[in-house]
Amino acid sequence: MTRHLLAEEQVAAQMSDQTQLQEHLQQSARSVLQGGKFQAILRERYAGDIANPEGWELVAYRRWLEEHERNGDFRIFDPHLREQFLAVLSTAQGELVVP
Repeated sequence: MTRHLLAEEQVAAQMSDQTQLQEHLQQSARSVLQGGKFQAILRERYAGDIANPEGWELVAYRRWLEEHERNGDFRIFDPHLREQFLAVLSTAQGELVVP
């Protein structure tokens, strides 16, 4: 009888592990898809004028954050930290297309 219960507990534990793994994989897939959509929107809206494909993300993120800062949705309160943060986003290799 004890052996039977142990086998059932093992099966239940395996099923629980499989369910957790499946849920984790589904969440991971959703995150990848959402991230890809965000990247596409970010590139389209904030990096369309960048000629060099290298480094466009940093330029786009800076523009995106600056827009949200103007709208009041985002703020770095410490001026020194803000300056450093935006400086990092300014080190992109992207080049602007001059019209």
